[in-house]
Amino acid sequence: MNKLPYFDPYPIQERDQRPDFEQARRIAPAMMSHQTPPAAPRVAGSAEDFLMHAIDTNGACGGLSNHLEGVLEDSPEYDQWVRSMPAKPADSPLNQYKNNTSEAVVAATDAQLQGCPTLSGGQVLFHGGQWPCEGDSLTSDRALSLSLSASVAVCETREDEQKEVWLITVDEACTAPVFVYDGRSNDEAPDGIDHLRHEWELLVRAGARFERQDSKTVQSGNGEDEYRVHYVTMR
Repeated sequence: MNKLPYFDPYPIQERDQRPDFEQARRIAPAMMSHQTPPAAPRVAGSAEDFLMHAIDTNGACGGLSNHLEGVLEDSPEYDQWVRSMPAKPADSPLNQYKNNTSEAVVAATDAQLQGCPTLSGGQVLFHGGQWPCEGDSLTSDRALSLSLSASVAVCETREDEQKEVWLITVDEACTAPVFVYDGRSNDEAPDGIDHLRHEWELLVRAGARFERQDSKTVQSGNGEDEYRVHYVTMR
């Protein structure tokens, strides 16, 4: 079985803007006298840290997600992920599945995922959306979108009445095929080919099994929103 190498992007850290602020204050002290100094950069030492930061900011863009893209640019493991994927022409169902839920596209997407590689045990991913059943075990009946970015997962669910995000750890025995969309900058890609790039997305084939190990409620930084975090194993 073709398994993708384990990819661990942590720790990741926002760019520290404090030196820029101090330099500007030295150059123009009067103009900067009423400006608020930037906070210390956020650091995520693990996937859970990343998710907690994303919930704190309600999935705001920038920050840690931007730094994640830089990590992807320099990662040989992630480069191997992308190079292991089959060709994805513009008319591929892998480009259509989010906006076209017809039976034909669902079936074609499933067929294209059949020959894709699987993830290594221990790999951690995120998903934004409600847990769709009462029990703690489910098997997906169609391809499911996952992400390497906690900010994307939180953003996907922040407008929902029930805000739920999954922190997913891949089991060693997992055999579910995945397609990885290239999350790195690619200015040469034609429009419509890399429209999922900014979501750092993986698509897992129907039939993947998910088991919820635990859940907890986390408050966002504004004190107004609550997210339900599900700790999930993908088998």
